[in-house]
Amino acid sequence: MNRIPTALVAAVLAGVAAPAHAACKMSPIQYNFDQVTVTTMEIDAGEYCAGSFRFPNLRVTKIVVPNQPRKGLVSVDEKTTVWKYRPFKDFRGEDFFALKIFAYNSRKTSDGTIIFRVRVK
Repeated sequence: MNRIPTALVAAVLAGVAAPAHAACKMSPIQYNFDQVTVTTMEIDAGEYCAGSFRFPNLRVTKIVVPNQPRKGLVSVDEKTTVWKYRPFKDFRGEDFFALKIFAYNSRKTSDGTIIFRVRVK
């Protein structure tokens, strides 16, 4: 299997979807396939954050949740690869989860992991 080079690729969180009154803040992600990337997210208790990934010249084929967070749930729509994190009711504090992303271009396939450090306020 050919691998996509580890050149830095900017991941765009397309349409960070949350209710209009909710605070859902994520910093831009500088994502590098074949490596683990760590980023932060901040949301209001009882709300959620959602998004998807778009990469230049790559097609995302699958997103997997290796382990569910301890204080919430992550779901991924397999058809659209849109993911959503929702903390448990009445939870405030720190949580984390990871998404493993699989993608390919016309000649190569690759995967990588993004770890989200979440602060629920």
